[in-house]
Amino acid sequence: MRQWPFALFVVASLLVAGCGSGPEREETESAEAAEANARLGLAYLEQGDHQRARSKLERALRFDPDHAEARHYLAELYRRLGEPERAREHYAAALDAAPEDPALNNNVGVFRCDQGEVEAAVEAFETAAADPVYERRTEALANAGQCLREAERFDEAAEYYRRALDRDDHPDRLLREMAELRMEQGEHLSARGFLERYLDRVDEPGEEALELGIRIERALDNPAGARRYRRQLEEGGHG
Repeated sequence: MRQWPFALFVVASLLVAGCGSGPEREETESAEAAEANARLGLAYLEQGDHQRARSKLERALRFDPDHAEARHYLAELYRRLGEPERAREHYAAALDAAPEDPALNNNVGVFRCDQGEVEAAVEAFETAAADPVYERRTEALANAGQCLREAERFDEAAEYYRRALDRDDHPDRLLREMAELRMEQGEHLSARGFLERYLDRVDEPGEEALELGIRIERALDNPAGARRYRRQLEEGGHG
């Protein structure tokens, strides 16, 4: 299962600008300190510095225990560290604070799928994909397809891949993944069509695509086609 790529925040300044006085000012400063630490924690997480990431994110929660992003990033940290129960705890808290957040739901879907909770994963991906301004709607649909494919629910997976492919912003790799799915379904001619569409759109197909081409052509009893892909594979993807 692919990992959701965090969108790294660009933090130009972490200065806390106070306003007002007394409890109101303290509340404002606490909220801004929580936000600043959450963003720093995310930056460290992106760099792979898990110790500093955890320190900053936990500090953010000391300023604001209900900070959705800090909970979200801590959940992702623990998922990467292979501590699913701690990840689950923070994902749940993040969803309590921001139940409709599309990026959070996309990542929750990845986590649920990794845990074998397919229905819950697909529901989370659907929530992410339903947000009209979410930039990764196509990825959320593709993630649902991938999760269903891993569960060998091929017809349902194909429907999600189709929905992703109907969008203009779909990545080329979805065509290859659809070819792989069709191959797994035994629909070899359809697999060939999707693979050919993929190859028409990329300069360097890569070993995975060429090996898929060999399997498809062999399944179609077309040794000449299989040899063509084999030759390209031996030539490093060119030809």
